[in-house]
Amino acid sequence: MFYGNEFRVLSGVIKKIQKQSVKIKFNSDYSEGKVFSVPKNIIKSKIILKKNIPQRFKVPVWYLKRNRVIPINDNLYMKQKNT
Repeated sequence: MFYGNEFRVLSGVIKKIQKQSVKIKFNSDYSEGKVFSVPKNIIKSKIILKKNIPQRFKVPVWYLKRNRVIPINDNLYMKQKNT
């Protein structure tokens, strides 16, 4: 697998809109309600640039792991959550 070709779709809401990024509050158990700054150019789904509208964002897994939106060892976390 090449670096950066794996994506995850997460739901969340835009809290702040900036020129080149958006601040998103993801509905992830792991992120604990934190707001993350995500560059617009790495979001691969269409987004509505309005605040507080529930949306689904397709974001590269490497970015989500680097910013701790999802655990670095995501497979282990998903197995523990399902049991």
